[in-house]
This record gives sequence, structure tokens and C-alpha cells, in this order.
Amino acid sequence: MKSNAWRFIIAVLLAGFVGEFIHTHVGIGGAFYGTFIDVIAYLTKPEEAIGVAILYYLMGDRLPTRSRLLKGILLALILLLVKGQLIRQPLMNWLLPNTLKEVFLYQLQVWLSNFAMAMIITWIIRPKYDVQIKS
Repeated sequence: MKSNAWRFIIAVLLAGFVGEFIHTHVGIGGAFYGTFIDVIAYLTKPEEAIGVAILYYLMGDRLPTRSRLLKGILLALILLLVKGQLIRQPLMNWLLPNTLKEVFLYQLQVWLSNFAMAMIITWIIRPKYDVQIKS
């Protein structure tokens, strides 16, 4: 039990920090708001990661594959769909006075951030009802 709790905590913190790093350092560089804002962003990003981790813990065994890589991809796609970041947000950004390159680079931050969080979580956390294959 203790091992699973530590795995969960490590996965959430790692996914949050990696997700925030990718979100702020990949694609189009955003405005710099100061070190204080950056620190708060890094400290609060695990809140999003804990939601993803709980979702995966409760439903990860229901994903239609045994591969952790494919589970990570499916989880990332579900997250992007739930947030409206797969189609809606890029379309809305493109309809505003943004170039296609700007839209792609901004979305790349969001897509990679969610993909990284999903991959970290699926590789570290075991779903609640995951059946372990014994060899």
C-alpha cells in the first residue's frame, strides 16, 4: 500500500513539473511575469496532474489496450478532448488574428504538455483494477 501511495505522489509531482516546463518552454515563448509567478505555476501544476492521475487510476484498466504507450496516448487524447484543446482551441486561435504557425506553436505547448503528463502517469501508476499478468 505504501509503495502505491509513493508511486502516486511521485507521478503527480513529476507529471506536473514536466508538464509546466514543456508548457512554458516549448513553442512560442510567452511573456515573462517574474520568478514569483513561475514558482506559483510550478507549484500549482500538480493540481492538474492529480486530476489526470485519479482519472487514470480509476479508469486505466478500461482503456482498450494493454500497452502503456497506447494507454498514455489515449489518456492524452481524452484530456485534450475534455479541455477542448484538440480541435476547438486551435480553431478559435486561428479565427483570431493569429497566423497558422502561431496557432500550431501555441498548441504544440498544450499537446506536448498533456502528452508528457499522460505518459508519466501511465508509466508510474497502476490502475485500481489492473490485472497483473503472471509469467
